[in-house]
Formats: sequence, structure tokens, C-alpha cells
Amino acid sequence: MQAPKWPILASGLLVAGGLSWLVKVGVIVATDGRIITTGPAALLMSAGLVLLVLGAAGAGAWLARRAHVALRAVAALAAVGVLIACCVALGWGGSALFRGYGPAYVAEEAGLLAAALLWCGLGAAALVKARRVGARGGDFT
Repeated sequence: MQAPKWPILASGLLVAGGLSWLVKVGVIVATDGRIITTGPAALLMSAGLVLLVLGAAGAGAWLARRAHVALRAVAALAAVGVLIACCVALGWGGSALFRGYGPAYVAEEAGLLAAALLWCGLGAAALVKARRVGARGGDFT
């Protein structure tokens, strides 16, 4: 795959994963918390997780594109680690901030909503930049 296609693919996967989690939160709110861990909510959670992991790994590997293949693999794994660490931190923070407000699912899903917004926003910003640079025929260095 050509260099400009990797950042477009990785950022597109991050956007898709973030959107999947946003729709999951929408399903939970629409059902007033009756569907949280089953059915469409579970499917959207799993799909979002897979898409985000693939997007983070692709972004990490692309960032180390000029390095040895072993270092690219380490960069991909490190990017997935950063994704997981951010999601866990946002989950803890969201639960702590919204505990005691509204229905029980608000505190449970606040961190997921924050993570979804973060990764969707970062992916969208990266996608815009990747498309702009790719349209000019430039390199991302």
C-alpha cells in the first residue's frame, strides 16, 4: 500500500470505531439502559474495539514507517497500548465524575462516551490532514 493510503486507512478506522461507540451509547440512552451488554450494544462495543485497535496499530506502524520492520511492529503494539491506557483512564474518570448523577448507566458509560469522542475527533482530524496531504501528492514528513 502506498504511503498516503496508510494514514487514511488508519484514521478512517479510528473514526469508524469512535462512531460505533457513539452509536452504542445512543442505543443505551434510547432504551433507557435496558440494553447495555447484549444485542446491538454488545455488537457495537465489539466492533468499535476491533476498529479502534486496528486503527491504532495502523497509525503506530505508519509512524515508524522508515524504521526496521521489528520496530514498526513494536510501534503498532505501543499505539494499541496507548489506546487502551487512554480508554481505561477516561473510563475511570468518567465513572468518578458522573457517579450519582442520573440513571446508573450514566456513570458506567460516561468514560466510553469520552473515549468515543476522543478517538472519533483524533481520527477525523488525522483523516482531514491525510486527505489534504495526499491530494497534494506530498509526504507526511
